[in-house]
Amino acid sequence: MALDELGAPRPELQTEFHDAAGFVARVDFWFPDHGVVLEFDGAAKYRDPALRAAGLTAEDVLLQEKRREDRLRRVSDVRRLGRFGWPETRDTKRLRALLLGLGLPLETRRFRRIR
Repeated sequence: MALDELGAPRPELQTEFHDAAGFVARVDFWFPDHGVVLEFDGAAKYRDPALRAAGLTAEDVLLQEKRREDRLRRVSDVRRLGRFGWPETRDTKRLRALLLGLGLPLETRRFRRIR
């Protein structure tokens, strides 16, 4: 995995967050020691109508995602939230810049590449 190659801390996967109103979100990667949420943002949910709830447009899905993110940012444990997609998984420099920009420490690994 690209995060391992870069020496990122081990995240918790599919962590749920709640607030006073209830369930907020299940996130892809949670780095609790750093207060960082990292989400993989594939374009399919915006482009493929089959992946959207009946009657929702791509714009509806985007607005829902923005509201979800705003609510998630208000959860006290969450200090930063970042998104990445396929381009970042293929470009180590871009992913490294994103992780460092979010405040995640990167350790030098004994291996350079696992893929």
